[in-house]
Amino acid sequence: MVMMPLLVITLNSCFGEKMIDIEKETKKEIENGKTKLVKKVTFNWIGEQSGYTEFFYNDKQQLIKSGANPYYDTYKYENNRIIQDNIHIPQTIIYNLDNNGYVIKMDIDNKGHDDFSMAFEYFNGYLAKTVGHTYTWDDGNLVKVVNGTQHFDTITFTYNNVLNKMNIGITTLYNYNPEVFIDDSFLNLKGWRSKNFPITASENGVPSFVYSYIYDADGYPTEIKGSNYEEKVQKHRFTLTITYY
Repeated sequence: MVMMPLLVITLNSCFGEKMIDIEKETKKEIENGKTKLVKKVTFNWIGEQSGYTEFFYNDKQQLIKSGANPYYDTYKYENNRIIQDNIHIPQTIIYNLDNNGYVIKMDIDNKGHDDFSMAFEYFNGYLAKTVGHTYTWDDGNLVKVVNGTQHFDTITFTYNNVLNKMNIGITTLYNYNPEVFIDDSFLNLKGWRSKNFPITASENGVPSFVYSYIYDADGYPTEIKGSNYEEKVQKHRFTLTITYY
């Protein structure tokens, strides 16, 4: 994979203000003791795999361990770096942050096998470009991803109006094509999370997936279902069940 040059981040538009509002609301919930931390996600892909992922945190509510017994990934926080050790691969990912908390470069150490680095470009406070991918946001939500590494596939999303208050990124668990999202960990990285929850995904203009949700009384999702299209017929493909501390 080609390494991109380090790029400058700008944070000066209404999109940035929208994101700050989310942070303020989440911070207020934490201060009032109302925030919920994801404890476990159980997933079931119909006719395929099923399993679960557990999550553990430190006293600062930072993610420090995730996975399923006995394969847990660990996370350490050092100055402007987050170090993720993937035990079962094995692999180490270092997220290098700027002074505003944005990931500007990711170093992937595959223990001597195809090690590489990736740099990230932001626009108005949101991820805009990295190796082979460009990202378009609208009103705080990721609405388009263009993958130029293969066939210039374009993935588009629509969203509901429910505020995404989850403390982890779980997109890679339920997206039909996780490769459009760079973050394959569960870190809720700044500028990478959509404000709301996706309800449809289309590939090159063709409907691909539909998502539905069940929420608890506080607006946190407890169940996510996904259906895809086969010959224009919608079929249930997976269910995620989420519990909280």
